[in-house]
Amino acid sequence: LIPQSVALGKVLDDQGDPVTGAQVTVLKGNVMDGKLRFQQSGQALTNDLGEYRIASLQRGKYIVCVHMNRPNGPLQGYTQTIPADSCYPGPLDGGVASAMELAAGRETKVDFTLNQILPVHIRGTVSGQPQGRNIGVSLVRRGSNENANFPGQVRDGKFDFTVSSGAYMLTADYFEAGIHLMARVPVDAGSSDIDNIVVHLDTGFSVTGVVRVLSPSGRAAPQFGIGMRPSDAVVGTGQLKWDPSHTSFSMIDMVPGSYKFDANAPAGFYIKSATLAGQDILNNDVPISQAAGPIEVTLADDGGSIEGDIVDAAGQPTVGGVMLLRNGYRSATSLTVQPNGHFKVQSVAPGDYTIYAWDVPTEVQYADPDWMRRYGTGGVAISVTAGQSSQIKLTEQVVPEQ
Repeated sequence: LIPQSVALGKVLDDQGDPVTGAQVTVLKGNVMDGKLRFQQSGQALTNDLGEYRIASLQRGKYIVCVHMNRPNGPLQGYTQTIPADSCYPGPLDGGVASAMELAAGRETKVDFTLNQILPVHIRGTVSGQPQGRNIGVSLVRRGSNENANFPGQVRDGKFDFTVSSGAYMLTADYFEAGIHLMARVPVDAGSSDIDNIVVHLDTGFSVTGVVRVLSPSGRAAPQFGIGMRPSDAVVGTGQLKWDPSHTSFSMIDMVPGSYKFDANAPAGFYIKSATLAGQDILNNDVPISQAAGPIEVTLADDGGSIEGDIVDAAGQPTVGGVMLLRNGYRSATSLTVQPNGHFKVQSVAPGDYTIYAWDVPTEVQYADPDWMRRYGTGGVAISVTAGQSSQIKLTEQVVPEQ
């Protein structure tokens, strides 16, 4: 078993007194879509001595942040100060440059001092709610899944939040009798108050799509997994609905935001292309702010295959993960390598690729050019021809510790 790590420390105010009930969050760097992103890995509240302890952490890169939750209630004037949020070793938006290494089986001490600052006010109104209903508005920090409570008040359709500078999302949802109304309004708070924001509740819009099949044998594609994944988890994703013929679909309850096309081609097919209004969305995020479509997805079944063997640095067969990259984007990953190191990747789109064998492919930062320049030098160029099988022998690379 890998020994677990612990983060612990103390939170004090600017007078040196312990802060009780401060929310301390540890965020671990995890690779998602080929990039290192920080996600909440543990959380604790400080005790009456201002102390916190967060255990059962895995080795890796971490950022530790502290936030002082305060109950919503009447605000006591513009000059009221609030405790400033703080992160160690650096701000969350600094990414890996702001992170520290947490070794396995070690305790790491991180202390904080919460300085008082003048707040920024975010004020506005809620509209679109059913008559007689008072809908609450929440404020969430963008780019983080911290469950932080930002001080403010919402009353009679008006809201007033007090926060430090940063990127936020105003969110509101209403569910009743099968009706779902929602709103998502991004707000970038600087040093000045922001007034007259309108959070308008409305039904989500729909994005439609069609699926076309290129098959010399005339095969029809079955229903398969498809979606638009939001770049920011605060936005939320829509619901997928297929038509009975499985040749068209719609995603309902979408809200404005940036999305990434996400699909798993059915067995025997590969995704040849995916576009929205002529724009490639197979490899690029796309902003969507209103009803749109159709997304055009083209499947084909004339793919080739790659078959081969993986050996370690000593030339012995080993079980690794095979990754195909095309123009810097991941095209396929195979984790079904046999104990003798033999693998076969099927239904690969014809074209030129770089193929790798990694010990832990889920930790490969293939979308980071700097990372690939430093560690991704063991790839082998390979061409895939329609209906043909290419043979190759790969030497496994070991992903360096993050």
